[in-house]
Amino acid sequence: MITEKAPDPRHPGRCRWQRPGLAAAVLATAMAAVQAQPVAPGADDVVVMQLPAQNRDPLLRSAARAAALTTEQRIALARRHLWQAGQRGDPRDLGRAGQLLGGAELRSDVRAGLLRAGLLQARHEFEPALALLDTLLKRDPQLAEAWFMRAGILRVRGELSSALAACTRAHQLQPRAESALCAADLAQLGGQPALHAQWMDTWRASGRAAATSRPWTELVLAEMAARQGRDSDAARHYRRSLADAGVVALDSHARWLTLTGQADRVSVMIQAFFPDLDQTPDALLLRRVLAARATGSIGPEQAADAELAARFAEADRLGIETHHRERAEWLLLVRDEPEPAFRHAMLNWHEGQRETPDLLILVRSARAAGREAPLRMVRDFIDRNAYSDPQVTRLFEEELG
Repeated sequence: MITEKAPDPRHPGRCRWQRPGLAAAVLATAMAAVQAQPVAPGADDVVVMQLPAQNRDPLLRSAARAAALTTEQRIALARRHLWQAGQRGDPRDLGRAGQLLGGAELRSDVRAGLLRAGLLQARHEFEPALALLDTLLKRDPQLAEAWFMRAGILRVRGELSSALAACTRAHQLQPRAESALCAADLAQLGGQPALHAQWMDTWRASGRAAATSRPWTELVLAEMAARQGRDSDAARHYRRSLADAGVVALDSHARWLTLTGQADRVSVMIQAFFPDLDQTPDALLLRRVLAARATGSIGPEQAADAELAARFAEADRLGIETHHRERAEWLLLVRDEPEPAFRHAMLNWHEGQRETPDLLILVRSARAAGREAPLRMVRDFIDRNAYSDPQVTRLFEEELG
């Protein structure tokens, strides 16, 4: 049994403006569930680790305790922290996972290597994550989990054909519902409807996904339905994805609600999972503020906007560049500051974040700042990768011609 007391929101060491990357968190969470069976510490009532509610340095406390754990316990606890990072957006979980996965004794452990790759992905360190996966695959080319994780990182980077090849390889090595759905999603996003239909048939024939992967499955199904304009299906799958809601599912659902004229539901939904303002991740605060603007009544979310501004100001004071997509969206859509918004959108692009929200904010901020070259760059990227999201297509056709 692993027990953890709730973190104290008043803790002075808490970096409130931090959170793990959204796309990275959900993939790391899914892979932590898919890659292996959970390791039991012997009995349900055995306490592996008790994390304190208040401590001057909880990360160091965790690291000190890690030295006393067995390899199996460290891997199980690191997996839990990666999952929690995706659920609550607390960067301390990533720090604890990193401490648990350190040490020479874990360097040759494949499970630890996969978790370290997930950790790097969660920190948006995509090149090191891919390099680590390549090392694991050179050691064992049949490692289906590494191919699956590679597909997730390449999807974030917009390298759709390579991501699809990786998902296909994962399914060939170890047929599972998750890898079939991964391939179906990539085929749809890559503008291959016939292949998408084939992979959906494969997914349906694969049986139910593992219980721990079902929220991820529902989120992927929701986003695919949304891209096809099947709003009732999207709504149903989004609701199901919230059964084990994390930051990723809430962010995606909130974006869809706002896009489909249901912005008045966003704040209530997010507050049901994050009732305290100072515990709400940046991305979800931004979704609340933008939804309020869409309804024409920012008043109820002035506190959320002020909290977000304070977090970004704190990041600037400390000289930390983080959350470029959220910074760009906030600067352009809330503060109407095209130039700094464009700078953050470009930094986000160079970081390797090239999913639909990343493309949209880069195009909109570049246009608002009067920059033509980035528009051509994004158009070339879309053509080269056959990127087929209706939101991106509409933006270029309706707004840019």
